[in-house]
Amino acid sequence: MLMFAWVAEMVLVTYRDFKSSRTVLGLPPPSDYLATFLVFGTLAGISQAKAEGAEEFASLFAWSLVVASLLNVFDPSNPLSGGGLTSAPPLTGTPSSSTPAVIPDLTRSQAPNFTGPIPS
Repeated sequence: MLMFAWVAEMVLVTYRDFKSSRTVLGLPPPSDYLATFLVFGTLAGISQAKAEGAEEFASLFAWSLVVASLLNVFDPSNPLSGGGLTSAPPLTGTPSSSTPAVIPDLTRSQAPNFTGPIPS
């Protein structure tokens, strides 16, 4: 089951690369395939664990990644991008000058003295 999920993910990645014209010399970038190999290879290692239900967990998680990739939520070539998820809009504008920042002014006489013995 895990192998079918990996093949489905590779088909989606290839289709997405050709659709967006993101190719190198007419082929999708190898980094996309390396990313799927690392993610699904890790899941294959988990599925070989002696724990009960490890294979089912790995297969379910792999297929959830395929569905997320299909819905454009997960992009294995850029896992930190967030895909189709929306985030909060960036903060715009400048801080108000009516509320100045409070910066303590420590002169030498007010600074703590760390030259003495360490209390126990």
